[in-house]
Amino acid sequence: MIIEVKGYILETEFMSGGLDRQSPPQDLFSVWLKFQDSKGLAVISFGVQIPAKEYTEEQFRQAVYIEALEAIDRMEKEEAEKRVKGLDAEAREAALDCLGSRSAESFGIVWLPVSISIRG
Repeated sequence: MIIEVKGYILETEFMSGGLDRQSPPQDLFSVWLKFQDSKGLAVISFGVQIPAKEYTEEQFRQAVYIEALEAIDRMEKEEAEKRVKGLDAEAREAALDCLGSRSAESFGIVWLPVSISIRG
């Protein structure tokens, strides 16, 4: 089954049953979805859980869509946060390289840029 969510084309790979051990306990279907194109997200597939019950195809599609939408929103937010952290780290490295190279030059020492320094 193919489901489109936020412009992503998702293919259902498999589903299985499971028990939610939270209170109140609930029987669940786990549905595994595979991106046809993850458009830069760091995952190629993910799972969602929906209540275990009889579904028409349209009800099933809608239930999976709602859970997939929430999961994709979470993934996109996490990816955006990682990019910001990466940009922050790059900016810090650049500032450190600038300060370090000026200091090293004034002391007559060779400066190795942060990106190639030995880390340990």
